[in-house]
Amino acid sequence: MPISEIALRITNSQGQDLTVHLEPWGEQYTMAAGATFKVEAKGPEGDSLELEYGDGRITVYGWSGSTVAISATDTGAEGS
Repeated sequence: MPISEIALRITNSQGQDLTVHLEPWGEQYTMAAGATFKVEAKGPEGDSLELEYGDGRITVYGWSGSTVAISATDTGAEGS
């Protein structure tokens, strides 16, 4: 089965912290103002990541069979 790999960066350009939710795993991260996170996903070809932006939050959705990792590329990351 072909594998799809996706990498992207998310930067918080707001003047306040954002909460980044990783679904369907239920993980939650605090992203400080000005911080950048790297999102790396790998899984079966045919689907992709989805991002949803809301008031004070960003939700990253993986797809069926995927693995997703979020890491800070600069200051401001705090996992919970």
